Amino acid sequence: MRPIPLVRGWALLPTIRFLKGVGSPVYRWLDAAGIPARTLDTPDRPVPVASLFAFAERAARAEGAETLGLDVGRRVSAESLGEWGRLLVGTPTLYDRIVASSKRMRAEDTSLDLWLEVDGPTARLSFRYVDGLGPGVVHGEDFTLTLCLEIFRRSLGDEWRPQGIALVRPRGVRFRRDEMFRDVPLSHGESSNQISLPADLLQEPLPLLPESFGADEPESSLAKHAPSMDFCGSVRDT
Repeated sequence: MRPIPLVRGWALLPTIRFLKGVGSPVYRWLDAAGIPARTLDTPDRPVPVASLFAFAERAARAEGAETLGLDVGRRVSAESLGEWGRLLVGTPTLYDRIVASSKRMRAEDTSLDLWLEVDGPTARLSFRYVDGLGPGVVHGEDFTLTLCLEIFRRSLGDEWRPQGIALVRPRGVRFRRDEMFRDVPLSHGESSNQISLPADLLQEPLPLLPESFGADEPESSLAKHAPSMDFCGSVRDT
């Protein structure tokens, strides 16, 4: 049997901080999604991804936050992502930075598949979630998209824009009018979400990030609390 898709509880915190900031009744939406409030006290522990997305969807509908994933994601700089931030410190090229980030994101979230492919002069960073996670998956897709774009902007400059973005699901007008996507061709109906860029950028040498980049999360934290990849283990984790 396939494992229950899980993600570490840290993934909840950026959305909760954002919703508290706009006065949303966060604990009501957590309870409605079946997420115990005590989860916030032990964010290393895995939680079902479907529950996280149900929480996001309920809150987004109540607050009229169509672009919740984007709004949360743009407030999460890579410096605030702990171990992930530290992994990026010594990466010499954009390719190495993408590989390090992809490995980390897949380890944190067993519902996420993320990969890089090169087709002649074009490279694509693609990701998709497993099926059956509910309508709230769109907020997870938008959040992950924003984090991926953050990797590129950190490496290539704030003014950098991708050659194109392809999405699994269509988005509303507010999404398409977002400044983040200015002059970027957008399409939907693909089997995965994709960010396209010139392949020759992958091997460009990058300035090293500051040693202070990232929080002081212990090296052993991920190995100790990583979500289980097998069915029985995922049941125990929940």
